[in-house]
Amino acid sequence: MLLFYVTSTLSNWGSIEVQDQVKQVLAAEPLKSSGLAITDALSWLRWALMGAAAVAVAGIVFAIYTARGHQASRVILTVICGLASLVFLAGGLFGLLPAAFAIGCGIYLWTADSRQWFAVKNGKAILVEKPRVDPFANPGMTGGFETPREAATQPAEGSPAPQAATYVAAPIRGPQPKAVLGAGLVALIMSAMVALVSGMNAVFYAVAPDAYVRLFNDNPLMRDTVSQAGMTAAELARALFIGCSIALVLSLAAIVAAGATLAGKRLGRNVLVGLTVVTVPISIVAFPVGLVWTAGAIVTLVLLKRPDSRAWFANASTRPARTTKSVDNPG
Repeated sequence: MLLFYVTSTLSNWGSIEVQDQVKQVLAAEPLKSSGLAITDALSWLRWALMGAAAVAVAGIVFAIYTARGHQASRVILTVICGLASLVFLAGGLFGLLPAAFAIGCGIYLWTADSRQWFAVKNGKAILVEKPRVDPFANPGMTGGFETPREAATQPAEGSPAPQAATYVAAPIRGPQPKAVLGAGLVALIMSAMVALVSGMNAVFYAVAPDAYVRLFNDNPLMRDTVSQAGMTAAELARALFIGCSIALVLSLAAIVAAGATLAGKRLGRNVLVGLTVVTVPISIVAFPVGLVWTAGAIVTLVLLKRPDSRAWFANASTRPARTTKSVDNPG
């Protein structure tokens, strides 16, 4: 998210809007008395943003290697999380949420389960799994089947043969593949970003449509967008409201589907695949801003289509199926 924000800001670098924002910051204390020129401020700020982009890319790389069990990457990623939390907290109220995420990531990297997992991945420990107690097992179970017990007494003549319960072995779902976890998280993060931006625009227009239209007239960049679209500011604002409303509904549906996918629901996986297919052409139309969502949609689709992901969702049964057999006629 930080890389996307920095890249978006640098793509608009040198615009009138950015210069106006920098001028407002320089006009306030304590920078007002420093006599800093706007050209110098823009140059330094540009280098700072490029450095932030480099740190964000490094964080992504070290996160990938950490997920693969690389011990040194875990240490470096923890340091990056600590530094990032300080930077986010310095940003005020809007930095509280990302700072909380950064602190949480740093803490979770060193929990007992994480330390054990890294020790196993690096050959410093051996994972010994305790046998799980089967709540459906009983002394008569043998190899997944129950041997019917013989009746203690013979049934009365003419009475129906007594029935004995038996259990038939059914496929048990194994641990969640990493591909499913990755697809669910990518879809969840991307959909949440769309829902946030689209929801803010839709609510702003619904609450104060006149003020929303004035933004198109007062902002130089938006005025250029209006002229290029061949529409009036009011028409463009209404079109954006309709588009943001549709995007909000689809993104909320994708969030629910991603959550169901992570929970192992086959229906959630199927809905998420359909929404991902719809996302690809829409995000391509929104080039270059939608390029990130195009990549995310393709990654999600590829991960969900992998053989291990399909097999995991196919094994939907989590318990043996119970049937009955006749004691007199076990066959």
